[in-house]
Amino acid sequence: MQWRRYPPFGLSSVATLGLSSYLILVGLYYSAISIATDIEFRKFIRASAIKELTFLGKIGSAEQEKETEKIVNRLINQNLKEFKSQIGNSQPENVKGYIDDIMDEIKKVKERP
Repeated sequence: MQWRRYPPFGLSSVATLGLSSYLILVGLYYSAISIATDIEFRKFIRASAIKELTFLGKIGSAEQEKETEKIVNRLINQNLKEFKSQIGNSQPENVKGYIDDIMDEIKKVKERP
């Protein structure tokens, strides 16, 4: 049986952990001091954080829309005969158009006071 030591250089990594943690905290402290004294830099950080949040919001909305589309497609496939009798022999693109129209109407209703 052969003994393997993982991670390599484990002892040296553990030995420098305290120093590296201290240096990170010192860097954060001096970063906080420099940000506190520079108004323009704070405005820049705030603006970039807001941009990131809107970006993440758009990603979340797209993912939610994709999941909703999966659910609707599954329901359409389960009730295909009934839908064909109601809307005729329609292509999936047309059904997606109907769904988009319904979603637009729901958004309009939600926006009303």
